[in-house]
Amino acid sequence: ALVSSDVAAMLARSMAGDSSSDVPGSSSEAEQGIVVESNFKVYAYTSGSHYVSLLKQFCRIITQLPNMVVGQLVADTVLQALAQGISIDNIVKFLETAAHPRAVKRVRDGSPIVPANVKNQLEVWESSKQRAKTREVVLFEWSLNEFDAEVEFAAAVEAAKSLKSLVFKGRGMHGHPWRVAVDLNGANDVRDIIRVTRKEAVERAAAEAAAKEAEARAAAEAEEAAAAEAAAAAAAAAVEAEPGAESSQTAVDAAPES
Repeated sequence: ALVSSDVAAMLARSMAGDSSSDVPGSSSEAEQGIVVESNFKVYAYTSGSHYVSLLKQFCRIITQLPNMVVGQLVADTVLQALAQGISIDNIVKFLETAAHPRAVKRVRDGSPIVPANVKNQLEVWESSKQRAKTREVVLFEWSLNEFDAEVEFAAAVEAAKSLKSLVFKGRGMHGHPWRVAVDLNGANDVRDIIRVTRKEAVERAAAEAAAKEAEARAAAEAEEAAAAEAAAAAAAAAVEAEPGAESSQTAVDAAPES
């Protein structure tokens, strides 16, 4: 691994393959080395048996020939190298120390061995890794048509805020579900709050249903009582009306005798 300031030089020397022929200024060494282009391509002219493993530390290998390896500096391989403790400074020093004579000639022409745009992008990738932080979270999710989803969502958000564990919240809309992402440390407490809220909602719904049923039953009983009362009143009225009808008939029948 590239973990110390002299590792780059050591790796550069190892690019020559046989250490017995690894003498500065020798013809073998002069014909070998690395060229980094501004398009992020890396050309390694070497017959060393382990050059691929060295370049794989931070390069994506594109082509491998007997005397040359072509690689590409890309974000994923560079970030993997950074995760293993390899710094951008290590990579740049290695590329500079192992430079091919053609790349070294750039210095005499006033240009860096590693193109400025490549070095700048490597530094950007390194800074992005330093800024990025990861942590474990638990995602709570409710579908749009789920019972009391909005109430549980609100309770979960408030609980996560009070626990300082809220990572993300998303209101259900446009086909997207309700979502709350909570830090792992506060997930159990938020889960308990959701369970309590759900239980209360079920009990509340059951109580409301029972109240509506009782209200409907009372209304039906009142309606039946009113109907019975009306029927009784009608019957009483009919009974009261019958004697008067007989008296009138009697009076009519008695009239001819007078």
